[in-house]
Amino acid sequence: MREIPVDKISRQFEIISSSCEPFLLKECIEPEKTERKITYKNEVKQNINERSLKSQKLFNYCKQYVAFFRSRSFEFLFIDYSLGRFVYEFDDRDFLISSNLYWNPCPLNMQFIKEIGLSGLDVMEYIDNIADKEKLELDQISLRTPIRLDYIREYNDKNIEYHPQWHMHYQHKDTRAKTQNMLSLYSYILFILENCYPLIYQAKEHEEKIDMLRKLERESIQGFKVRKSVHGIYGNKIHTVIGLEH
Repeated sequence: MREIPVDKISRQFEIISSSCEPFLLKECIEPEKTERKITYKNEVKQNINERSLKSQKLFNYCKQYVAFFRSRSFEFLFIDYSLGRFVYEFDDRDFLISSNLYWNPCPLNMQFIKEIGLSGLDVMEYIDNIADKEKLELDQISLRTPIRLDYIREYNDKNIEYHPQWHMHYQHKDTRAKTQNMLSLYSYILFILENCYPLIYQAKEHEEKIDMLRKLERESIQGFKVRKSVHGIYGNKIHTVIGLEH
């Protein structure tokens, strides 16, 4: 029986969940699936009169992190309480329409997270109960950029020259770098591991698992059917390129 792309992604999720707990991931939430789409729970709690907390304009806002956390709108919870979210959508011929692989860093630093735990409080409960207008001390927070790896088959907005078909958002909602070979969940988890958790990535005791993920990542590249856009000017004014070697 033919394995559809959504099932392939689901299998990657299961392998990552089992192999990366507990050294990288604290918790994993099963994604929601249809025949053509696999995604996170997209119900985000908020006040009815405020701008949608799911808006891309809030890409680097702490309140978006808190909203996603409270609503459990993620698939991966990393060991530092950062969030991992992914969505893939395919057409009826199994070609990829779009993908979105997102890492949302926890704004609380690890020292403060340890202090919360030592005080007897549950860290997840603490984050759930952060008030919208709550003020945190400077030594309690850590400044890290969210990262989102995107693919979009067709893009028709006016900024097409600044919108590569494959790209990475970081630092600002309109900052994009061209990306290569980062489509699978394995590519995503390896990129985040290497760039956001270098001490874990460099630890000798994790080499075997990381080598296994790299092998799976190389094999998974053949599993995506991607059609290039007819627009030759996609992102032609973006010159920063980020990719994975094979």
